[in-house]
Parts: sequence; C-alpha cells; structure tokens
Amino acid sequence: MSVLTLDDLLVRNQQCSQQLLLGRTEIQSTLVPTPPYIILSCLDIFDRQPDILRAVEARVAPEELGRRVRQPGHTRDRRVGGVDMLNVWALTSLYLWGRQFGIGLGLWRPGDRLEDVAYVLDFTRRVCRGYRDDGAFVAFEDIGGHNRCASPELLATFSDALEPLDADGHAALKRLNGTLFLYTFLDSLECRKNTFDSGPYPSSHPGEVVLLRDYYAMGPDGYAWSAAAADVPYHSLTLAMSIRDTAVDMAPWATPSFTPEQYIDRVTRAALFTRDSGEWRRIPLGEATAIADATRTAHIRVYRDIASWDLQRKIMSGALFYFTEGTLSWAYEAGVEGLDWSLSPHVDECFPRMTAETVGELFGSLFAPYSPTTA
Repeated sequence: MSVLTLDDLLVRNQQCSQQLLLGRTEIQSTLVPTPPYIILSCLDIFDRQPDILRAVEARVAPEELGRRVRQPGHTRDRRVGGVDMLNVWALTSLYLWGRQFGIGLGLWRPGDRLEDVAYVLDFTRRVCRGYRDDGAFVAFEDIGGHNRCASPELLATFSDALEPLDADGHAALKRLNGTLFLYTFLDSLECRKNTFDSGPYPSSHPGEVVLLRDYYAMGPDGYAWSAAAADVPYHSLTLAMSIRDTAVDMAPWATPSFTPEQYIDRVTRAALFTRDSGEWRRIPLGEATAIADATRTAHIRVYRDIASWDLQRKIMSGALFYFTEGTLSWAYEAGVEGLDWSLSPHVDECFPRMTAETVGELFGSLFAPYSPTTA
C-alpha cells in the first residue's frame, strides 16, 4: 500500500470510530475502569498483533479464517471466548487505536512500522472477504445495518425450532436474557465481548425479523475469575428470537440498535440452542429458569471476587482480557502454538501514566483526525 492509501484508510477508520463512539451511551464502567485498560491493551495490540497475524496466516489463510468463524456458538473446551464480527472490526480498529494512543504517549512516531500497518489492514480486508456476505470492510465501510453470518441451513434449523411464547414463557425468556447479559458483561470485565448478535434475518411471519444472540464463556475458561461459574450448566448458548414490528440496525462492531428500544417486549417466538459438545443441540425453553438461577449465583460470586481486587489488578486484568480476546483469540482459532499469553513489559511501564487527565486526552484523540503517516 502507498502512503496515500494508508493515510486514506486511517482517516476512514477514524471516521467510523468517531461515529460509533458518539453512539455509545457510556464508555466508563462502575466496577472496572474501562478506558485505561482499553488504552493499555491497544498499545500491546499495536506492538504485537502484526507478528501474531503472520503466524496465523502461516497456518490458515485469512479468507478461510473469515469463513470459519461465521458459525455462531462455541464448544465447552475453549480457552477464550468467541470469535465473531466484533473481532473482525477489532483487527484494524483496536490496532489503529493503539497506534494513536502510542503516538500520544510518545512511544512511537507517525511514520513508524508502516509495513506492519499495511499488513494488518490487508489481513483484515482478506478476513472480511471470507466473513461478510457482501465483502464489506467492516472497519471502514457502511455494512447496511446487518450481519447475516449464519448459513441458510443453520438459520433454517433455528427458525424451525422457534416456539410461540405465552405470558409465563415470555417472562422466563426476558429474565434469562437479562441474567445472561449481565453475567457475560461482568465476566468480560465490563465490556460486551461475550455477547454477540447476528441478523436481522428474514422471518416467515410477516412483520417480524429473526435475531440470533450468542452468549459465550459462561463457564470456567482461561481466566481465573471464571472458576466461580463452575455450576453454570452451559458454556455457550444461542438464543433465537423472532421480533415483531421492530427495526434492527447492526453496527460494524456487532452491536444492534432497536426501534423501538424495548424490543424484548415484542419477541413472539424463541428457541434456545448450545454447541458445547461440538454439535448443535436444542435446549427446552423450560430450562430457562434453572439456567438463569445458576447464572445469577455465578454472577454474585464473580462480582464479589472482582470487587475485592485493587485498582491495578482490575485495570491489568481488563487489559489482558481485551488483548487476549481482541488478538490472541485469532491465534487460538488458527491453532497457533507457543505464543506468550501475558502482557508486554511496556504495558506495566505505561500503567502509572494512566491518570484521569491522560486517559481523557488519549480517548479524545480518537475524535480528532488520526496522525497521518507522513506527519
């Protein structure tokens, strides 16, 4: 890629990031300080991701990897969470955020590592060719408000299983959805990595659309705090919902918006599945209450554990989670062995610099034009 091409892509990524961030109602969290750990993880992503992706490409072509991660759900034995469109968006966006943060901290100059920048952008573009049904480059382009990654065969399996909900069934579904969302949000240290929506898909019922929602990593995995979820019966659940009279718009980072906002009240039919064993298995909706009860107990245990940590442990754990899920998850998916699963020493060195003022300035830089490579 030429310098002009790189600079054009930097501008387009900044515009997409700005639009998405302006649409967020909240960036800060109450238990784990999210902005400083995002900054620290992005520094490591910029520093290490190019070499990790080269190791990934040596095993699996990016296009094939994109096709492979289209399927919802994951198996119980995973060390990390799911790989989905959010990861595709993060390949480029978090990487370039790390570049911008590092320039702001004086760790590197705008003209540094241009070959790496070009490689990551090209790798992501190739993944998008395999993942997207329209070839859109999700970090920069208008994706038409959808992410229809499930195959027609799988969508038919989910759609055929949808059951009408009476008042009690709807109440149980609403509680299950809320309980799973809150738990996976906490387990991912107050980011939304372990919840993933795809769709909207067409429905056989006029005026309705189908949405698929994955809940990942609900049992013990590679993170020590997740051991508290040993009694949660499923590691991954996929909830299929048919929603009436509701417009669903999907953002490039795989977060849907609904019009009207209270979409859950308009769910008419639902089905629940898991792929814990490797094969899809339907779960009776009658299990919703028991699953919600077990997950709520795990939530309380994990909350008490995380609340007992000091500030540095919270931020560094968040940075490790974000780096692992954003970058190392691709290596896990490709079967790359021998990588260092810890944070780099420079992340520890930068931790004391994460004052409120510095964090605010660095996040503010995502709303300003990115530093061009020729600056």
